[in-house]
Amino acid sequence: MNGRERERERERERKRERERERERERYLYKFMC
Repeated sequence: MNGRERERERERERKRERERERERERYLYKFMC
């Protein structure tokens, strides 16, 4: 596995984490309001 592929994997992981965070924020907002 070369550096470019590893970078792409890291980007995908970061994107997934961000989406998960957004889902959690939306859930908390709905729960609070």
